[in-house]
Parts: sequence; structure tokens; C-alpha cells
Amino acid sequence: MGDDTLLLRATFEIKEEALEAFTDHARALMASARSEEGVLSYEVLQDPDRPGRHVFLEEYADDDAMRAHMASELVQSYLRRLPAWLAAPAVAQVCGLRRLDRFSIDPA
Repeated sequence: MGDDTLLLRATFEIKEEALEAFTDHARALMASARSEEGVLSYEVLQDPDRPGRHVFLEEYADDDAMRAHMASELVQSYLRRLPAWLAAPAVAQVCGLRRLDRFSIDPA
């Protein structure tokens, strides 16, 4: 694996009545993704002040790993259900990153 990775950040505003179903699917996605080859990290975060707001932070070794994850049956099932859960349009961003394994901070 090289030093370059892909980061996907997706923000969702979920309807109150859909929170339980959304959360169940998000937990299943996290558990599954964390065992997939090429998935370096996969987190789902909930805003404590706005329980319907969730942020997915996903890091992939490369484009192939991200595409394989997105093509999985679990993700496809989630994506089919997502529109009914949304209170507002989702916002997603993908960017390439370079991992910094070592760095130093000059105290001067």
C-alpha cells in the first residue's frame, strides 16, 4: 500500500422517526466495512446536539477498495433505503490524502 489514500466524508440529516432503522444499518455497515480489504478506517459519528445529524468518515487504500465497498450488497441495500430516511439532501465529498506516518514539531 502506498502513502496516498482516499477519504470519503458524508453528512446525513435523518428524520426522527427513521433514526432507529438508520442507526441499525450504520452499525452493520461499520462492522462489515472494518473487515473489508482496503478499508483503512470507517467511523459513523452522531452530533450530540442534533441526534439526526450523522457523519460517515471512511478511508480507503485506493479507488478499487472504495468501489468494492460501494458495490457490496450491504451498501447497496443501505443506499436503496436511505432516501426514505433523509430529512435533507446528503452531502458527500471524496478527496485524496497522503498519510503522514512520522512528523516532528519544532518547539522553537
